[in-house]
Amino acid sequence: MSSTKLWVLQALDTLFFRDGSPFNAGEGGFTSVSSTFPPMMSTLQGAVRTALAYGQGWRPEHGASFPRQLGDHQDIGELVLRGPYVQWRNRTLFPVPLSLMRSKDGQTVQYTRLEPGKESIHCDLGHKRLPQPVTRLRGAKVLEQAYIDREGLSSLLSEAYPTDGQIKEAGELWHSEYRVGIERDKDTRTAVDRKLYNAVHVRPGKEVAVTLLVSGIPDEWHAQVAPVFSLGGEGRLVHVTIMDERELLPSMPELEIKNGLVRFTIMLVTPAKFADVAATRDAIINGPPGVPGCCIAGCIGKVRQVGGWNLKNKKPRPLEPFLPAGSIWFYEAQAEEVALITALHGQLVGEKTNYGYGQVVVGKWGGSV
Repeated sequence: MSSTKLWVLQALDTLFFRDGSPFNAGEGGFTSVSSTFPPMMSTLQGAVRTALAYGQGWRPEHGASFPRQLGDHQDIGELVLRGPYVQWRNRTLFPVPLSLMRSKDGQTVQYTRLEPGKESIHCDLGHKRLPQPVTRLRGAKVLEQAYIDREGLSSLLSEAYPTDGQIKEAGELWHSEYRVGIERDKDTRTAVDRKLYNAVHVRPGKEVAVTLLVSGIPDEWHAQVAPVFSLGGEGRLVHVTIMDERELLPSMPELEIKNGLVRFTIMLVTPAKFADVAATRDAIINGPPGVPGCCIAGCIGKVRQVGGWNLKNKKPRPLEPFLPAGSIWFYEAQAEEVALITALHGQLVGEKTNYGYGQVVVGKWGGSV
């Protein structure tokens, strides 16, 4: 039997998940490499599969392969993953949609949101209805490094605004710590020349955790996982709590039909990967493949270059482009396509969906028009 379990990973130390910046021995200058948080699933899946394999008696020194169900260095076998999500005080947080703007003046906080403008504008993409604020607020900015809880995101998907306490800045959830390291010569007990390095670790707050959903393996395997294992660069430790699945995603609003058309949004809650650079560019302009209707506009974050470490070949993996979570597209579709649109809520688009990439939620727009 295979059911879905919720894994809650809590850091016992700082964590280090390097970004795609070059980080090679012998480079000059005071360069450093930054950490990303939450980590990409390409990092988490390795730790999860290794923890599961250990529970089944696998040991790296024996030279044996992972159990068949856990795949190999190229895929994750029968494992099915969803996430990762940020958890704070047992509340699941999601990246704030890149269509939400906030203006702060002292203690006064106001929100507005971006929607496709009524008129097409000629730009480098041709004639497009570019996103414009529904209400213009002085000094309003998009929240690129902020997270919102499930209830707050449900409100945004329904064209309402969040309330106090539903949005947390990344700086309230974790902070960076700069580290300097050296390589030491064991014989001379001195530092090795040109092996001084700088790295930026992340220290999550005490009530912050990373969660993911794990399924596709026998249920008893979860109970055989050690409560502490290493995660990310430098083998830093995390404590895992495994429990039954619970609903994590926000609720979907009821879509409205006007004049035979339905307007809806598709928002990424996890990063999305597409087949290649051309497919990624097409998704940015025309929306993810498989979504019915016509894409009117989108608010898309900066493409992230994600690599990783190939344990088998002992070298970095090639960098691949990912669209960031929080990216959102605006669509119009025929009324008879409502059932197809509704079925997309919580589903995954793009490539490597068994890793959890490309999970989307559905909302509505145009109520102010």
